[in-house]
Amino acid sequence: NVMISADGHVRVMDFGLARVAIDRHDGDRLTVPAGPAASAFLSRDELTMYFTSDRPGGLGGDDLWFTTRASLDDPWGHPQNMSALNTSAADSLAVLSSNEHVMFFHSTRPGGCGAGDIWMTRRHNRRSQEWNPPVNLGCVVNTAATEIAPAFFENPETEQVTLFYGSNR
Repeated sequence: NVMISADGHVRVMDFGLARVAIDRHDGDRLTVPAGPAASAFLSRDELTMYFTSDRPGGLGGDDLWFTTRASLDDPWGHPQNMSALNTSAADSLAVLSSNEHVMFFHSTRPGGCGAGDIWMTRRHNRRSQEWNPPVNLGCVVNTAATEIAPAFFENPETEQVTLFYGSNR
C-alpha cells in the first residue's frame, strides 16, 4: 500500500508486516524503528503515525501502535502501544475521522457481533492519545461474519460522511 499525505509531500509505503517507510519529496528518508508494522497512516500534521503490529510489547496478536515526532525534521520516537484500546485479541487497521477525534478499527475481541467487528473510540483533543473506551458499532454494521478494514471519507463539498469497510458476509 502507498498513501500520500494531504499536501502531496509525504508518501507512506506499507510493506505488509515488514517495515513502513516514509519518504519526503525533499529527499529525506525516515523509517519506523525496527519491528513489524502494517497499515500505517499519518495524522494531518504528519507528526503522529499510527500502525498495526505484532511487535514485542503488545497485548497479544496484532495491536494498534503510534509513534510521534516533534517536527517534520525530527526522527520518529519509540513506538508506543495503544494499550487502552488493545486486547489480547487482534486489534488492527485503524483509521481517523477528518477532525481526528474519532478512530475506527477492526477487532476480534469478545463482545462483538461476529468473527471480527468494526469498533470506534473518541478523544476530546486531537493532540492527545487519551482515548475513551472502544465501542462496537453494533449489529447493523457488524454481522456474524467478519467486518474489517474501515475507511473514513468526508465529502469536502457536502460534508457528508461515509464509512467504508470490507465484509465476508
